Amino acid sequence: MGVFKRVIWQKEVCKFPRTQEIHYFLVNNAIATPNGGQPVQMGKGYLMTFAAGMSDT
Repeated sequence: MGVFKRVIWQKEVCKFPRTQEIHYFLVNNAIATPNGGQPVQMGKGYLMTFAAGMSDT
């Protein structure tokens, strides 16, 4: 996947609707809380797929 050649993306806490996205965490942690759902913690080594239209904080 060439993940170690990509730019590291950083983002402050925010709320936004998603397009389909795939994230691979090289470092650090994040918590996504889907609207109407429970918080999901993810971090180093996780490969996550976020569905199009998913709204979270």
